Amino acid sequence: MADIEKYKTEINENGFATLEPIYTDQEIEQILVAIDQADQNKTTRQFFKEIPATINYVLNDRLKKLISQLFGNDYFVVKSIYFDKPPHSNWYAAYHQDLTISVDKKVTLENYGALRVIPKSRLKKIYRPETIDWNAETETICNVKKD
Repeated sequence: MADIEKYKTEINENGFATLEPIYTDQEIEQILVAIDQADQNKTTRQFFKEIPATINYVLNDRLKKLISQLFGNDYFVVKSIYFDKPPHSNWYAAYHQDLTISVDKKVTLENYGALRVIPKSRLKKIYRPETIDWNAETETICNVKKD
């Protein structure tokens, strides 16, 4: 794994970090095969529940080690959703904060990142899209390579 301290600093300062590749090409292929073989009629998008064959590939030893180094050993998956957005599709996901998840008890967690983020926006607590001051804010795109 690359520089863990650099990632910790980025997460603490900005609320996110774009990490080095976690998955091999073979693992990515196996995940895609499992998705292709899944029942396409289900609409709940509960990824691990609907496609359990992906769990060991997604939660591989490299990811577990990285999570442990960054956040400790007391972690678990609380939600797993997936989106299939083909290249020719143009649906739009507006800026949002993930404010709710289905859990059996409330636990306060900070430093959650997404694909497009506004650095340090987590410090503003609930930050609605309609109140974003684009003269003061800058979005960062978390580019993640396949390899």
